[in-house]
Amino acid sequence: MYWTHIYFDLDNTLYDHEKAFRKTILHCADEMLTRKNASVSPDKWFDVFKHYCDEYWEYYESGQWTRETYQINRFQAANKTFDISTFNEEALIFQDQYEANVAAFAELFPGAERLLNELSDQHVRLGIITNGSNEVQRSKIKELRLDTWFKDENIYISEQVGIAKPDLQLFYYAKETKGNYLYIGDSMSQDINPAIEAGFDVIYFNSRQTASKSIDKAVPEVISFQELSTVIKKY
Repeated sequence: MYWTHIYFDLDNTLYDHEKAFRKTILHCADEMLTRKNASVSPDKWFDVFKHYCDEYWEYYESGQWTRETYQINRFQAANKTFDISTFNEEALIFQDQYEANVAAFAELFPGAERLLNELSDQHVRLGIITNGSNEVQRSKIKELRLDTWFKDENIYISEQVGIAKPDLQLFYYAKETKGNYLYIGDSMSQDINPAIEAGFDVIYFNSRQTASKSIDKAVPEVISFQELSTVIKKY
């Protein structure tokens, strides 16, 4: 094996965040809509909520909005569509409920366990570099049994470290010993580009199969763990 260290992003790289997100939001929306005696179905509400998640994401990613502002605005916009009266604090309560439940709905991508076992058998040091709340990300790691393959000292969570992607310092912090490092992530701006600048080899895991004009042709792109395994085994 060429690489001594292989690090992964967590959401939409090791597990299907989109699937878990939908299931968890539907669960929380059902409770919220029932409590408000709203006539809209959770599925219909989710579709509108997801629309605003995507539409407003650029404001958060670019730094124009804080994480809290993004969460409030997408929640309020969805409820306004259905003439459901809410206040800002409810959006944050809804987010807290989501974070408390999302780990229970998380599932590893097909083929992930097999590849992680193979890499562990080859004594590759496996790590995770992820943004997010320490409590939430740790709960996902526990539910997904990722601690089977990833030692605690090789798990870097932005809230715990105090540095968030795409800040290069998070990657430098994780790259603390000599060796050949590979990073696998699903975002060009948050994962791939900063990892390259920090001296990692990279593989773009396009789990959502989104088109992007910013992908460097020299960067390997895969859409499944089966393809990822094939690319890694070439080295």
